[in-house]
Amino acid sequence: PSYQRASWDVTDNMNRYGKDDAGLINGSFDFRNSTYDDWDESWTYQASKDALAEWKVRAFRPFLTPREGRGGKIPSIYESACGVGLNLLMTAEILAEEGVQLTLHGSDYRMGGVDVAREILRREAPNGTSLGMLCQGDASNLTFVPSDTFDVAFTGYIEPLVDPLGLVPNGTTDERVEASEGLCEQAGDDAQKEQRRQEDWFAKWVRELVRMARPGGGVVLEEVSLPLCEDMEDWGGVPKDWWNQETVERYGWDVDHKSLWLEDSARKNGRYNVVMTKTKKQHPPTSH
Repeated sequence: PSYQRASWDVTDNMNRYGKDDAGLINGSFDFRNSTYDDWDESWTYQASKDALAEWKVRAFRPFLTPREGRGGKIPSIYESACGVGLNLLMTAEILAEEGVQLTLHGSDYRMGGVDVAREILRREAPNGTSLGMLCQGDASNLTFVPSDTFDVAFTGYIEPLVDPLGLVPNGTTDERVEASEGLCEQAGDDAQKEQRRQEDWFAKWVRELVRMARPGGGVVLEEVSLPLCEDMEDWGGVPKDWWNQETVERYGWDVDHKSLWLEDSARKNGRYNVVMTKTKKQHPPTSH
């Protein structure tokens, strides 16, 4: 595969991505009128863009206003787990229609996805858009990305852990998910342990996004899924009431807990979005 398999990727689940890479790179795949992001056929790129435009403007725009001391630099956004770049492109197009020019950065677990994203953004990004860093990386560990940098750090989706407790070590993805669903039906301690493991995993993604955002910048999480025991039609996630002051303090996120706000996804798929603001105090540089 075009990535170094991480310890959490127990089933090498990322292999399911990449089937359209070649067509996206050479332009033969019409992504704008095709099924977007593995949703049903009614959710094309264009249909998704139309549905998500209002949300993206409200979530991103407040963090992208001109600031003193920028030296003429245009605002920058960073998408963790950017895939083949379509959500990053969509965000840039929507904000360009609001008169906002951007520098686009991102990373993905698959190097193949990064290669596609580079080509799509080079070819399709709105006039005035600058293309910044696009690289391979594990969204839970992006230490090579600078801290306190981007006006908005975001992700279009947090990939949940499959079988967080390792109940079926050599099982397929489906077998592992079925084992987790069995814990939900038993409603015992193991289901709670598995959910805590999932929450710790989500918190790692958030930690990296918060770290990379500039002081006073935005952290945006799109399409957050609910816990498996609440929605067995999805892959697992965290409950809405998890996003609170206690969680912010437990994981040490450098955000204002009062800034947290949630909104159901415009796709009406049971998922939701989260926005928070990084505190404005900038940390001193680390000495070596």
